[in-house]
Formats: sequence, structure tokens, C-alpha cells
Amino acid sequence: MGAAILIEGLWANAVGLAMVFLAGGLGNGLHNTGVRTAIYEHVPESRHGAAWAQLRMLINIMVALGYLIGTPGLLVGPARTIIVVSGAVTLLAIILSAVLLGRTARGGVRRQRAVAESEG
Repeated sequence: MGAAILIEGLWANAVGLAMVFLAGGLGNGLHNTGVRTAIYEHVPESRHGAAWAQLRMLINIMVALGYLIGTPGLLVGPARTIIVVSGAVTLLAIILSAVLLGRTARGGVRRQRAVAESEG
């Protein structure tokens, strides 16, 4: 989605925008499915309602913040600049998250090996 937003800001072309919207929509659908699956797999059933309410609250806050920050001429520059910056920031957040999750996963594997070696 971040790449789609960045491309949209950098390349303002009707055909390109259509392709980017399709890719972004696919990415959004995959993301939403992943979030739904994660909640059902990792949150106890008795807490599903609270988890969905908290997720919805977080989404609403971020959308409202996006509308505020993204208002052309309010805090940032013209609309195209806002689009490019939002795409770049999104990609940066994704890359940073992937790096941190990768380190966390490798750390967990190392700890499991250390425990297994100490026991065996």
C-alpha cells in the first residue's frame, strides 16, 4: 500500500493510478485478512469484542490524524507533496517493522536453541 501511494504521488498518470489503486486495494485486503486472522488466533475468544473495539478506535484515530495532517496548506505543502510523503513514511514504517520483527524472531530462535542445548 505504501509503494502504491508513493507511486501515485510520483507518477500522476490515469493508467498508472488505476494500476496502483488495484495493487493498493489488493494489499489492503491482504492486510485486513491478516489482522482478522491474527485477532482470532492470538486473542482469547472472551476478549474478541474488546480487541475489535480497540482496533477500530486506533484506526479512527489514525484516519482523523491523517485527515488533519494531510489537509493541503494546513501543516504540509500541496496535495502531491502530501501523497509522496505519506507513501515514503508508510514504506519506511514497513521496512522498520520488518527489520525489528526479523530481529525479534531470530532472537527467539537463538533463545530456544540455548535453552535446548543447556537442557540436552
